[in-house]
Amino acid sequence: RQNRHAPLNIAPQDVIAALEVGQIEIHYQPTINLRAAKSGSPVEALLRWRHPTFGVLTASEFLPTGPDPLVRRQLTDFALNNAVQQLRLWRDAGIDTPIAVNLETSLLNDVQFPKRLSLLIREFDVYANRLHLEISEQGVMSGTPETGQIIEALTDRDFRLSVDDFGASRISMQQVLLLPFAELKLSAGLIQLVARSER
Repeated sequence: RQNRHAPLNIAPQDVIAALEVGQIEIHYQPTINLRAAKSGSPVEALLRWRHPTFGVLTASEFLPTGPDPLVRRQLTDFALNNAVQQLRLWRDAGIDTPIAVNLETSLLNDVQFPKRLSLLIREFDVYANRLHLEISEQGVMSGTPETGQIIEALTDRDFRLSVDDFGASRISMQQVLLLPFAELKLSAGLIQLVARSER
């Protein structure tokens, strides 16, 4: 199929139905450390929908900005469960590869989320620091007073946190430095802007 970038007009209930019948799956995309490429570099968990009509869809195609947060939370739970089980499978096979998962923003308002995630990690007996949690820049900006506490709680439980898509909004570096993030991931738009600018 032709590569599409615009989201399709798909109803939230259709996404949930696809999840229930197993059409949505996780693909793992490798990342590369240009300073020291080695095994053990993290992979990123990406949602894909094997759609019967449109073929394999990326998340940006079937999850446009602003759908029902419940849909995003169910997909995040699906991704986290799959990632943790995959960590265990790889660990049993002698493979030490961290997995990064994008978090739905509303989870940063859920004070029980760090505990639930720790229980999942304990159930499959894997190390929390092998699960990297990516929080969008917009999610950091739009957080509630509990957001900072939840981020601190995740860090205290040894999860590694990243700011994703930095430069897409107007968050300041000072805001980022006030929270315990281990990594800053630049937005593609920012990189393209820098590449086009002589300054």
